[in-house]
Amino acid sequence: MDKKEHPKCINCNSNSHVIPIVYGYPTSKDFQDYERGDLKLGGIITSGQQFKWFCKKCDRNF
Repeated sequence: MDKKEHPKCINCNSNSHVIPIVYGYPTSKDFQDYERGDLKLGGIITSGQQFKWFCKKCDRNF
């Protein structure tokens, strides 16, 4: 996914630091993206509100 498709952070208004959050069992590609800092692993068990995006600059889910 291109950074231009990422939403802007609700705190700092930047999209260059925003990465998607992936829930469920991660694939090997997910682990590679995680190690590069291109996505955040959200966990296997989820309940309630699931955030879709994470800002690495602000350390904030949204």
